[in-house]
Amino acid sequence: MTVEPPAPKPRTPAQLASDKRQRKKIKPDDASKKRKKRYVEGASLKSNGKWTDNVTFPGREFDDLDEYRTAKKQHAARRSAYLDQTRMSRHGS
Repeated sequence: MTVEPPAPKPRTPAQLASDKRQRKKIKPDDASKKRKKRYVEGASLKSNGKWTDNVTFPGREFDDLDEYRTAKKQHAARRSAYLDQTRMSRHGS
């Protein structure tokens, strides 16, 4: 006497959609191909090897982080000098 396994139950639309979502998950090989962007002190590394900060320096690229850090210090110095000047003109006259 042989016993046959029961026939599979029909799947609901929700189960079919779940199966489709699971098949679309990124495989580990594909995840390694996707490069993560590297961020340091607000600057991001572009694919050409240059650093950029589109918030503080829009449209400007830096060859290395030292150049970016120097520009950031100069920007802060200019900004503080401007703020000091506007404070004096407001309260001095």
